[in-house]
Order: sequence, then structure tokens, then C-alpha cells
Amino acid sequence: MVNLSRTGALVRTSHHQRAGAEWPLVLELREAAVTLKARVVRCDAAAVPRHGARRQYTLGLTFVDPSKEAQAVIDEVCRAAKTTAPKRRLFMSFVRRCPACKSRAVQKELTRRYSCSDCGNLFTGMRVGIVRFAR
Repeated sequence: MVNLSRTGALVRTSHHQRAGAEWPLVLELREAAVTLKARVVRCDAAAVPRHGARRQYTLGLTFVDPSKEAQAVIDEVCRAAKTTAPKRRLFMSFVRRCPACKSRAVQKELTRRYSCSDCGNLFTGMRVGIVRFAR
């Protein structure tokens, strides 16, 4: 899982899924496992994989009629993550690197959008002259 919100999740997978497909989803959050149904809103192919690596896809999922208990757990996790999230600093380098794990296994997704195939981090970046900035 790349990201979680009150209404859905962003998931990285090696399998393509068609938009509109619904799947059971088990989220292991804190001490509780939450079971719900998720609908695929979008499925985007990640950048071209490195030699020998499998193609990766990013799935945008929305939760379909979550129970009150499941929604309460998700809300608590999102609220806790918001208050404990570290302030993101600007990372500078001379080569394209992931600001989270410092790996060079970085692929360009879109304009100024990158992903790290080692840790799964999605981040923004840009180059000014010979210096690269990422956040």
C-alpha cells in the first residue's frame, strides 16, 4: 500500500486490473484487521521496469460501503498518521535518487513525479542546472 485515505487507498501491484472491478480487501491496521470491499477506480502502469523486473501498476481503490467499525478504524489510522507525519524536507543530489531510501532505482512516472522501485516511495522532483531536488 502506498497511501491510505478515509475513502480509499493507492496500491502498488504487479497485476493489471480493469477499472470498475470490485475485490475483497483486508487491511491490517494497528491491532485490527479490517475487511472491506474495494472498487478499482484507475489502474496506471508505472514507468518501464528495469531489466528483468516485472511491470508494476498503481491501483486507485475506493471503499464500497464500509461498515461503521471499519470506517472508524480507518479514520483513526488516518488521523494518527496526520498528527505523527514527519515534516518532509527537501533532498538535494547530483543524480536522481529517492529522498526516502537514497536509492538510484528511480523511475519517472509523470512530469516532476517519480517512484522508487526499491522502497515504493512516490515523490516529486525537479532539476535546476546540475542539482536535483526531491521531496
